[in-house]
Amino acid sequence: IICDDGSTDNSFEVVKDLIKDHGENFTLIKNEKNLGYPKTCRKMNDMVTTDIVAIVDSDDVLCTTATERILREFRTRPCVMAVTRRYNWSGPNGMTRESRSFVEGSELINDQYEHIRSWRKECLPESAFSTDIQYAEDRDLFYRMEEVGPISKIDEPLMYFRHHGNSIMSDKLPLARRDHAKAKLYALTRRGIL
Repeated sequence: IICDDGSTDNSFEVVKDLIKDHGENFTLIKNEKNLGYPKTCRKMNDMVTTDIVAIVDSDDVLCTTATERILREFRTRPCVMAVTRRYNWSGPNGMTRESRSFVEGSELINDQYEHIRSWRKECLPESAFSTDIQYAEDRDLFYRMEEVGPISKIDEPLMYFRHHGNSIMSDKLPLARRDHAKAKLYALTRRGIL
């Protein structure tokens, strides 16, 4: 499922042209107005007809083995969510480096949330993708899923995370820091620690 969240350029037409010969593999939708990332994620999750859901952002690139590796993890482990490490990539001629290996323990302590975000559809909490946390929805999702059941951490980089000056988050860093703190505070409160 590919969603154009109310873009004002010709993104929808470009994607439509790119997938025209593969229509049975894709569902292309367009939000007439921008709903924002959390609401769009919820909408797309509700549309999925498979038991495993994964989100890939527009500035991420999957490694060729990513889907197979993630599905194998869900088939062989009793987890509600699987995450992977990533390559941090600064462009075609730029630097690529691997993110650090996972350490055991709660994300509330480790602050090591990584990509790819994938989960069992039936396990997604109703409260996931809160519009109250616009710029740290991935961290909030991770904390909520940690409260549902075990999360499998695949200690392999299976995607490229692109860093570039036009990134959606490049001018939103203060808001992201605020929402990271808010997500952690909400999780600590839900768990009775605060």
